[in-house]
Amino acid sequence: MDFVQNGTNGFPLLLKRLRQRFPNAVIVYVKLFSVKSNAMEEGTGKMMADLGDNPDINWIWRKGDVFNRGWQGTQGCGREICDAAQIEALVRDAGGYVYDFPRPASPKTCITEKWFADDWHHLSARGHEILSIDLMRYFGLVGKLDLIKRRPKTLGTWNGGDQCYNWFMSGNIPLHYEGAEKKDLLQSMPDDEKWVLNVNSAGMSIEFDSKFNTPVPLGLGYMSRQDPPNYPKAQVVVNQDSNKSVVIDPCINRETGSTDHVTAFYHEGTAHPGHNVIQITPLPPQIDPFRVMGIYLCGVCTEFGHLGSGAVNYAGQNNLGAMAKPTT
Repeated sequence: MDFVQNGTNGFPLLLKRLRQRFPNAVIVYVKLFSVKSNAMEEGTGKMMADLGDNPDINWIWRKGDVFNRGWQGTQGCGREICDAAQIEALVRDAGGYVYDFPRPASPKTCITEKWFADDWHHLSARGHEILSIDLMRYFGLVGKLDLIKRRPKTLGTWNGGDQCYNWFMSGNIPLHYEGAEKKDLLQSMPDDEKWVLNVNSAGMSIEFDSKFNTPVPLGLGYMSRQDPPNYPKAQVVVNQDSNKSVVIDPCINRETGSTDHVTAFYHEGTAHPGHNVIQITPLPPQIDPFRVMGIYLCGVCTEFGHLGSGAVNYAGQNNLGAMAKPTT
């Protein structure tokens, strides 16, 4: 049983690949909601952004769109798919199920029974327990977990597979690099870590060996912020092919109107069989250093010619593809 709980960037490709790899799996799209985004004070209509997370306020549910709602009261998307009906149609077309997480009559139930974490946005351990029990009941599987675990699982193919390096959560970088410093962005928070490579102003290089026998699309993961634009643009050259260099602009991402620091990735070129070298040169001006947190090789993406719809598209469109933009 596979759960898709959040986000739509790259969703069609993910759904396709899950079905190819696990042809007999039960795929469930879980329609969650957020107290932070969907509760308001009765009478005034003010939200948590105005009143804070005060459990004593007479909170009631807002009406209208839940799928695209922002926690500050605004509506917006910027994601690849902005229509819940389209998401549900894709899931059903793949033979999956659309499941509504139970919503009580009042937000007070979620708050007093601690369905959500302290941020009132993400499910707590109790919320996940409610979800799992209700979902098992939905499928008539209560008391049948052992039977499910023993059933043989048919495996399909990943259609070329992937080769990914992401050190954002672990800090483990099994690659040779020069001209960058590994840094924990949350070093003041001992219980949490977010690791990046801070690229020196003179630039850096990072090396890896591709397992693929043919050229495959190559992506770079980095930190992004729209406003203010803390991070500098960077010129990226793969395997010293300056004729196909690209410029990455970290102030462009899919988080419409966001001031948050978020991760993004961009299709910067092609990885060849065997040894590859990426050179990254930050461009002035810069406030914070250009920050790298992953490298992605996508074998299955060869059939598309790009890294799929989850990547940043510098044309500002939500269509498939994020083709590299040559420098001028």
